[in-house]
Amino acid sequence: MERYPQSGGLYDKVHDIAEVTSIRLFSAGKNGGLLYGPRSPKYGQTAQ
Repeated sequence: MERYPQSGGLYDKVHDIAEVTSIRLFSAGKNGGLLYGPRSPKYGQTAQ
């Protein structure tokens, strides 16, 4: 039994987009990502 039968490929596409967004957002030290926290040895350094 399909979980979301009426959604078709839209459900799959949304998960693909969410995966890419998560990777970009939570990649510390990269442009547009999270900054290093105070417990990180790289705290206060500029991303390379």
